[in-house]
Amino acid sequence: MRVFAFAIAALATLAATSARPDNAAPNPPPPEQQAAQTPPKKDPHDPNEVICRRVEELGTRLGGEKVCMTRAQWDDEAWDNKHAMDDAKHHTLDVRGN
Repeated sequence: MRVFAFAIAALATLAATSARPDNAAPNPPPPEQQAAQTPPKKDPHDPNEVICRRVEELGTRLGGEKVCMTRAQWDDEAWDNKHAMDDAKHHTLDVRGN
């Protein structure tokens, strides 16, 4: 009998809490408010976006510095570094003296 009474009390509590208006789903805002609330989507490849990176200094465990440039500037620097390495590979000096 106790189990039955406990089950009835639990069901009554569950029904009362699920019927409360504070558990109800909120009404969605009108479309004009939704448009104002959603932030504009960022272009993931915006060339004018400023990106900051920590650049470590060779030969030391200390320091390094924070460098901020636009995405286009970082891309230009990467392109310059890649081509400098390619040039160094293809134009090596012959150290054997031949």
